[in-house]
Amino acid sequence: MTITNIMALLPLLMLAALLTRELFKEYESNQARAALGLTVRAAEPEINLIRAARTLSATLAAIAPDVLRSDEDCARVMDLAAASHPDFSLVGYISEDGMMRCGSGGRQYDFAGSDLLARMTESGGTNIALARVGPVSGVPILSVPSPVIGTDGDRDGMIVVSIPQHVLHIKREDLGDDSAPVPEALLTFDNEGQLLTTSVVVSRALELLPQGRELLDLTHMGNTSFLDTDYTGTDRSYAVVPLTRELFLLGVWNSEARSGIAALRISPFLIFGLVLISCFTAATLAADRLVTRHVRSLASAMEAFASGSRQSYRSTLHDPPAEIAVLAEAYDMMTETIQREEAELEDLLREKEYLLREVHHRTGNSMQLIASILRMHIRETEDPVQKGVLDHLYGRVMILSTVHLGLYRSSGVSSLDMQRLFNDVISRVDLLHSRPERSRSVVAEVESLSLPPQQAVPMALMLSEVLPAFYSAYSDEDADPVVVHLSMKSDHDAIFAIDGPAGALPRLNGTDGTVPSQIGARLLRNFVRQLDGEMDLITLSPERLRFEMRFVARAPQSLSEADPSSGEPAV
Repeated sequence: MTITNIMALLPLLMLAALLTRELFKEYESNQARAALGLTVRAAEPEINLIRAARTLSATLAAIAPDVLRSDEDCARVMDLAAASHPDFSLVGYISEDGMMRCGSGGRQYDFAGSDLLARMTESGGTNIALARVGPVSGVPILSVPSPVIGTDGDRDGMIVVSIPQHVLHIKREDLGDDSAPVPEALLTFDNEGQLLTTSVVVSRALELLPQGRELLDLTHMGNTSFLDTDYTGTDRSYAVVPLTRELFLLGVWNSEARSGIAALRISPFLIFGLVLISCFTAATLAADRLVTRHVRSLASAMEAFASGSRQSYRSTLHDPPAEIAVLAEAYDMMTETIQREEAELEDLLREKEYLLREVHHRTGNSMQLIASILRMHIRETEDPVQKGVLDHLYGRVMILSTVHLGLYRSSGVSSLDMQRLFNDVISRVDLLHSRPERSRSVVAEVESLSLPPQQAVPMALMLSEVLPAFYSAYSDEDADPVVVHLSMKSDHDAIFAIDGPAGALPRLNGTDGTVPSQIGARLLRNFVRQLDGEMDLITLSPERLRFEMRFVARAPQSLSEADPSSGEPAV
């Protein structure tokens, strides 16, 4: 909705921008014309004085061939000219060799080789030249020359009129019009871009020049004004007024005149910004009223349902829009379907658990029945070899029955308690293989450890294969007992070890020559392979042997991941 409002207001923004641009152009045009007029008005004293100097210089140059035939006549004419214009510091005649032979006040000076003379004589002696220090007066001056043409048509020298720069400033201040706008600076320059005079000190004038344009570029622009930045980084208004073909005036105005332009630029956008903020606020409130609060309610219900809550998961929306109402209805239907399917899955899981328990129970009973039949054959068989084979089979069948009964007791969980399972197996092995005259000779050092059936069953069967080998190796009733050890060495690594008589080694590695021991050794290797472990037979002393296996304990799986058949022994 907010984006829709923005798109609706976008034409207004474009129209405001276009109108503002046109208005700004018109305003700038008016300002440019006003700046030109103000610059000419502010520089009127300088303009009049320079024009008077140009007129005087040209007039004297025109009459020079007739009246300046002698140095006395030349000096008298120069004094008369200077007396009629007291603002001029020097009026003089400079011959072609650079010698000023007559000047106002009887002054003479040799300009030969000077830079000022070179600049004045360029282009036929018509260039106005600026001197930071006048050679005769010793103050900053503006020299206005005019060439003297002899009767033969050749140039015989030049008339020079010098204007002190401080006189220019005094003349402008003598206007006495306090209401007139005052420029930051007024500068004159020639057609070659050479700065001639300034109303401020030269260093300040250089700072006020526009950065983006050279003075030489301004000589081709005619009457014009523009906006630019000076060398101090300040925005300025500039106006260029040609005084003569060689002389140009540059007015520099401060940036206060541009404040109205800035305000004019900003005002339409400020109004639009306020309208836009109001639209944003209204759109946000409307979005919260119509959409956001309903989405928050749905999100809370979804989070509750995802976290397992089945009490406050239903959506409770009050007067929602039609689209969100459809979404809430779809969500309620989805949660009802999920709950129904969860109930069905729970029923299936309970049925599976029941069937699995029944399988283990019946398997254990069947194993006991087979064991009873084997026991009957053992009693009826007189051949000791057959009796030994049947006796080993009987023991293995009884151990399998014990394991299945343990699985029956723990059915429905994802892991088996190894302490309890090992105690059951040890009790069964001790019952089957201990002699009547000998008390129980097994010590269990088993940590409280839970493993998935895929590892617990092979370990229980491995224990049932190793313990009888140690039982059969006892020759001394006072020997140390068999020690069963199971513990975790790190977060994942576990160790399973059995210490007992060293005489069990041939039976454990299948080298005693009997078929049962060979089968048992092969079963042990298969169990180790099934557990991805490593098995070692370590001689602790001449009387003691250790069976050790290291393996990685797996994390218990969930019931949905567990495979009931994966716990069967690999034979």
